Amino acid sequence: MSFQQSDQQAEKWAEIICSMLMHESEVMNHRITWLVTIQGLLFPYAKIQAHCFSESGCAGGDGNRI
Repeated sequence: MSFQQSDQQAEKWAEIICSMLMHESEVMNHRITWLVTIQGLLFPYAKIQAHCFSESGCAGGDGNRI
């Protein structure tokens, strides 16, 4: 194998690895975006539920509702 062939093969592998890393970065970005979105939607719900089960309750509740 000549130097030119090994250089071409090294460049080919570098391109493949670079594309794999870019794809993984995109996938990780999507996963983090979904995680933050879901947590952003669940946090207000938890806050409302905590308020409903407090002593004052929601709409004058007794705080013992399930």
